[in-house]
Amino acid sequence: MIAIVGGGISGLALANELAARGLPFVVIEESAVSGGVIRSARIDGHLLEWGPQRTRLTPAVRGLIDALGLAREMIVAPSDLPLLIYRDNALRTVPRSLAEFARTDLIGIGGRMRLLAEPLTAGADPDESVARYFTRKVGRELYENLIGPLYGGLYASDPADMLVGLSLTHALRDLGIGRSLLARAVRGAGTLRVPAAVSFRHGMQTLTDALYARHREHVRLATRVERITGSDGHFVLHTSDGDVHAERVVL
Repeated sequence: MIAIVGGGISGLALANELAARGLPFVVIEESAVSGGVIRSARIDGHLLEWGPQRTRLTPAVRGLIDALGLAREMIVAPSDLPLLIYRDNALRTVPRSLAEFARTDLIGIGGRMRLLAEPLTAGADPDESVARYFTRKVGRELYENLIGPLYGGLYASDPADMLVGLSLTHALRDLGIGRSLLARAVRGAGTLRVPAAVSFRHGMQTLTDALYARHREHVRLATRVERITGSDGHFVLHTSDGDVHAERVVL
């Protein structure tokens, strides 16, 4: 038995993968609803996202959407659709190329000059936070005005609480980024190609609801894990609804 602590998108996606491999598992979620930070609703006719507003149509995400039968619910953003950041009481367009970056009012001259030193900085350290990685690579102004809002908005989490090795390394690899972000942008003629942004007609919660519905019998909601004892091969999760025994635990 594999015990998964947390019924957000990561826990539910892992549950889906284990089910596909025929492995026994249980998902334990403290909240009375699944989905973690992903939550969608319609307010006065408008779709509101409390958590992430979109995902990217990577091969893995596309495979998950197809497996859940959600392709017809998916909305793909046009490649030329502007992406905006609210900064200093105004909506500002996110630059998508080095030429647009040179003209943007999101970053001052100091921030642009700081970026030129980026190739001289060290590559990613899997044990550092995402916030520290971007700040030391491109400077605080560029991070706080542009990269931080984009990255935090995508994951609905504070990049200062996210480790590079768990949340960014795979993206850098997929984009062909080694030590230098700027060098990769220059090699790509000033533009980084990223998978299309996607959501669903009824919001991002469509994805987690579908995962929960598929594996409902293996998900324990409103159950708090109070402590974990034991050792590799035999763990005991002491929960508000009794003990759960497992050979492996994923937090």
